[in-house]
Amino acid sequence: MVNVPGRPGPRPGPVRLGDGARAACRPLGHDAVRLKPESWLGAWQAVNRAATIPHCIRQLAETGTLDNLRRKAGEFAGPRRGMRFSDSDVYKTLEAIGWEHDPAAELLSASSAMTDTIVRAQDDDGYVHSWYGLDGHDPWSDLTNGHEMYCAGHLIQAGVAMARAGDGTVTLAGLGRSGAARDWAGGLYRPATGPGGPGVPVRWVAVPYYRWANRGESPMRVWLPASAEGG
Repeated sequence: MVNVPGRPGPRPGPVRLGDGARAACRPLGHDAVRLKPESWLGAWQAVNRAATIPHCIRQLAETGTLDNLRRKAGEFAGPRRGMRFSDSDVYKTLEAIGWEHDPAAELLSASSAMTDTIVRAQDDDGYVHSWYGLDGHDPWSDLTNGHEMYCAGHLIQAGVAMARAGDGTVTLAGLGRSGAARDWAGGLYRPATGPGGPGVPVRWVAVPYYRWANRGESPMRVWLPASAEGG
């Protein structure tokens, strides 16, 4: 693996096994392989960097997809355009930029602008979706077909790509707020409840499926530190 100037060390790929992992193969890091420009894959990579990703960025603007998030942030007064899951297009474009080798300055600038738009579109509790919360569409009202978790998953994938390709971070972490206690019997999710009670900032960590603890014939489990300092 190679070190990139300005980076803290070799950049891992989508999967990075720990030293104690038992595996027949160990994935190469993000920086470990370079495609020859004259090869078929190398040429495809060059087209992706020079044409495909810039085309995607232009389409996000032309189709109103970015305006949808600006509308959620109160910065755009026009109607919403596109399907209810259009936010996913923003997140997948960000992921593509994240996995690029040495992305051009204009791609990094677009990435920064899109990220800022997403941050401004968040609700006070961190929820972000341009379809829900406006026009009578209530969040979490259609978990079967609503595409909220679909879009959230793609946002997390974009964050992982940006973090791993950028500085080698293993997990995507952030800040949320502890939810109020309520009866979630039969519900799909429960709010995070911190030691300080509702409204207290809590640190959360997203763990990719392949990093979960047990892979046997039983429900998968994941163990996270419970202390305020550990998450």
